[in-house]
Amino acid sequence: MANLSAFRTAEEEAAAVRTLDLNLYQMFFDLTSIVDPTPISPAAGLAFSIARHDWVGSLLSGASLIPFAGEIARFGKLAKIIKTLEESIDLASKSEKAADLLKPAMQKLAQILDMLPTNAGAEIGRLRQMVDGFLKRNGLAKIATELPDVSKQFKFQKFEQNGYRYEELSGRLGVPGKVKQHRSRYQQGKVAGGTGDDAGHRIANEFGAPGGPENLSPQNWIQNRARGTYRDLEKEWGDKLRNGTGIKAKVQDVFKPGQDRPFLRKVEWTETSPTGVVTKDSRTYMNTQSVESRLHRNIPPTVPPGTEADIVPFGRP
Repeated sequence: MANLSAFRTAEEEAAAVRTLDLNLYQMFFDLTSIVDPTPISPAAGLAFSIARHDWVGSLLSGASLIPFAGEIARFGKLAKIIKTLEESIDLASKSEKAADLLKPAMQKLAQILDMLPTNAGAEIGRLRQMVDGFLKRNGLAKIATELPDVSKQFKFQKFEQNGYRYEELSGRLGVPGKVKQHRSRYQQGKVAGGTGDDAGHRIANEFGAPGGPENLSPQNWIQNRARGTYRDLEKEWGDKLRNGTGIKAKVQDVFKPGQDRPFLRKVEWTETSPTGVVTKDSRTYMNTQSVESRLHRNIPPTVPPGTEADIVPFGRP
């Protein structure tokens, strides 16, 4: 591989390798800072990383730092990343030292690209071709890892507003099949066992959300299961994520004073298309009692048998 005649002196080669180190660090810093801006400047971080020779691992230790494909495009990173890789691959063909530096970075970049959906756009496809080609030419395998655990990046909070209690979960949704799932039958039983309700996830486990009580509440089982209105939203999100759209969601369950079953669920989310177009949407779901939940909770029907129910005004408490 090495063709040191491309450099007139060892010092010239060393300078080129230092430039490669800086460019690669800047590339990964740009990727991670889209999601999680850091107070450490690229220059300061580079000095630290060169001293320890671990900048790839330290910058990319958290899977939740992986940006959406559309965010990479929106912040103008794709053309810059492609150019950096082209120059890096060319330098690696002329210098063994450069190739040794580039190999672990390309293996890590392959991991990142594998976390993105298949239909993430032509430029992401181009990056995959470049990385896969480099790994193949250098006899390198992709690093086998478990599915990334992104559950810790979801944020949970409780608060009161206008006399109601809120429980809120928010975060960036992982692509189904590309993130680790979390489900606790024990916690689900504690939340809704014997109530006639489902212990419904605020954000479905297929998106990598946590499986504990912070993500569960008693939910009308019809709404929660196949062909239910809330399940339809989850399927809609899953389809978009698999086709390259990134989604950040905030789900709020609203409780009346003294009650442990929410009567309302508010959902807001932001979508980032593969080309970087950002749109926002929201929906509100009534969490009505079902026949089963009334029976288990000894709640009488609101209307006499054989009588049609009136439509409940939305603003009624």
